[in-house]
Amino acid sequence: MVRMITIKTEKIAACPICGSGRVSISLKGFDYETYTGSYNIEECKDCHIKFTNPRPIVNDLPKLYEDRKSADFLRSFLLIDKLRSFSIQRFFAALPSGILSGNKFVLDFGCGDGFFSKELADFNPSLEIVATDFHDDRPQRIIGHIRIKYHSHSILMEEHRKYDVIFCRHVLEHSLAPADTIRLLNQLLKKNGHLVIEVPNANSIWGKVFGRYYFAFYLPRHLFHFDMVTLGSLLRFFDVKTIAKGNTPLMGRSLGYMMHLPIENTGIVGLSLYPLQIALDKLAGSSSTLLAIARKK
Repeated sequence: MVRMITIKTEKIAACPICGSGRVSISLKGFDYETYTGSYNIEECKDCHIKFTNPRPIVNDLPKLYEDRKSADFLRSFLLIDKLRSFSIQRFFAALPSGILSGNKFVLDFGCGDGFFSKELADFNPSLEIVATDFHDDRPQRIIGHIRIKYHSHSILMEEHRKYDVIFCRHVLEHSLAPADTIRLLNQLLKKNGHLVIEVPNANSIWGKVFGRYYFAFYLPRHLFHFDMVTLGSLLRFFDVKTIAKGNTPLMGRSLGYMMHLPIENTGIVGLSLYPLQIALDKLAGSSSTLLAIARKK
């Protein structure tokens, strides 16, 4: 059944990052999740950031996520859970040596369904983990997990604690002010602490293949659309940073949008098409995601 939501939006007159009025429409799209309306992706000609315009007003943004039934919160199935676990554990193992070793204090910022936090606890039992999101109640996945604390964003800020590692995966694109979010995370990091960010890559070849139907645009939930240059510019005050290309299944829901069918990225169709997605991205020199690792000075 199609979920329909009514929200109020606001038109942005200038680039929300640099304030330039020199913007142009890059793509005209639509909300295929909850049918809230049509949206443009616009690009600033000065700082080159791409952003959704119009965008939901700040008070209505929670309506898009409040029931935890959007595509950001995957339903639990044994096979899907095993594949997610395998992928995330490989992700941890591929991180630079030492980031997740020993007794570290780790923050999962924007934890979603809590699956990533649970996998962190499994990867290294010595980690002390805090998961946070804007919901007051903790996700079902981590209820009863004694080594994972959950705080809403408001409670998190009252603690005034510092973290060795902060993960911010598929969160920054949802932020109304990504530069402010980066500054906040920098404040929460200890000196020499690491910030690990993952976002969709706006320059993926699949964006050109699917156009307005490309799931990674995810209008109007994704308010910003990053490439390697614009993501790197947000991290310019960090000491050491690397940005790498990665992949996550996105073809299933993109086909679903195009064909008006309930096809999931992690369903049978989406996962069977994943090798093709990776292959074409490699041939084109693109990727579906970008991974940035930065160290605080």
